[in-house]
Amino acid sequence: MDIENLIQNYIKKRPCMFIEKLNFDYLRSFLNGFLCCSYYTQKDNRIDSIFKNEFHDWTRKWIEKNKNMIFDVNVDYVFYIRSVCQTEKECFDLFFDLCDIFFKEVHDKIENNIC
Repeated sequence: MDIENLIQNYIKKRPCMFIEKLNFDYLRSFLNGFLCCSYYTQKDNRIDSIFKNEFHDWTRKWIEKNKNMIFDVNVDYVFYIRSVCQTEKECFDLFFDLCDIFFKEVHDKIENNIC
């Protein structure tokens, strides 16, 4: 299982089954643990690597463009998403929407041999 499958087919449907309650920090910790485990057990694949290395910056750029915000710091996707959301539920909804867009773009790039 890769990070895309985990997010899209499991966590998105029932997040509290995996992280107890809607807490965006819990989600980040869970996903980081999954990525770390995949890496150290050599089950890390291309999608995992792309998500781990590019999702933070991609999220920043998407929010800057689509939410008319400018960030002067480089941090993680949780910071950027929290900057435009009022509630944990909004954070989760935006995160899942961004994942849909991000993974589609990644697959388009892979299909076209861009990444």
